[in-house]
Amino acid sequence: MGDEVLPGKRQSEMLAGAFDRQPSVSRLLTAMALTHSPERYRFGAFELQLDERRLLKDGDAVQLRPRAFDLLAAMVDRAGHLVTKDGLLDRIWPSVVVEEAALHVQVSALRKILGNEAIATVSGCNMP
Repeated sequence: MGDEVLPGKRQSEMLAGAFDRQPSVSRLLTAMALTHSPERYRFGAFELQLDERRLLKDGDAVQLRPRAFDLLAAMVDRAGHLVTKDGLLDRIWPSVVVEEAALHVQVSALRKILGNEAIATVSGCNMP
């Protein structure tokens, strides 16, 4: 259960290290610790405030577009687990047809803020 393989899914996004709750499952790229309250997550210099829809870095607000915030929240929700592109597209753009490029734009925006090592792209992985 958890990280089984699904046929037909080729690429997944995973927050590495920063949000990892199960080091044995992940492919760690960083070793930042995650602490959280029901609506707030701390990792490294960042605090994600779901209840306020805000991301802070060293206590200062970081500008995030709404879809980038939703993507970050979705990946934090599945911390330590692979998340398929289709799963992210369905969650971030429900009932809307969008191209994969829209997801890539948001992942790129998050990498610029969080650092390249915070989000790992896993290619060629089949998920259940």
